[in-house]
Amino acid sequence: MPWKVKKPADVLPDWLRPYCTLFLQKLADQGYAPATMRTYAGATALFCQEVARRGLGHGQLVGQTLSKVRAAALKGIYPNQYNKKIYCLERFIDALVEASVAERPKPTKKVPTALERLQAEYEVYLREQRGLTEATIYHCVRFLDRFMTFRFGEKLGNLNDITPADIVEFLCDVMGRKISYRDKTPPTHLRSLFRFLFWSGKTKRDLASSLPRVGDRTRVAPAAIIEAGRD
Repeated sequence: MPWKVKKPADVLPDWLRPYCTLFLQKLADQGYAPATMRTYAGATALFCQEVARRGLGHGQLVGQTLSKVRAAALKGIYPNQYNKKIYCLERFIDALVEASVAERPKPTKKVPTALERLQAEYEVYLREQRGLTEATIYHCVRFLDRFMTFRFGEKLGNLNDITPADIVEFLCDVMGRKISYRDKTPPTHLRSLFRFLFWSGKTKRDLASSLPRVGDRTRVAPAAIIEAGRD
């Protein structure tokens, strides 16, 4: 029996309904698991609800209007589901763009920042050297951005100034929140990042060795990380 759209149905504007149904049905036909389908349906529902709330019609999801709808939809995502649903939402928007019912803002020409250049290099490394999927690459690059912003702020600093203690502080900040953090992959993403930085010669020290392979993935072991960084 084919998978049926349930969650977004009550909030879909009539003109958007066929595109939402087609998008979700294609995923179901590709064999996506029910739990994954619920994540996609939830992200799609948030977007459609915002389109309906603003009373937008066919041809109005253009440029900054699309950006504002996207931003408003993202505000409705719980922190522990953000990474997954933002990726799902981007795929839905891509499908709307491909169907010519949405148009992203035209990018303004600007000189890429040091962080943006680092992100681009990291993406190429993950894709060509590691052979990772686009979904995994997305999450890896997001952790690069989150860590560098946590460590340096808005402007990227000297990568050789990063210490094992910085990694500990970041992991404790991410995984020690009062709200349950269900994603247990931050150490894995950071290990991949620091391997890249050392491999590419951007750091003199292999900080990946500062991240222990913890058997209990639900806990961060700061003492073990610090101890490993002293080796």
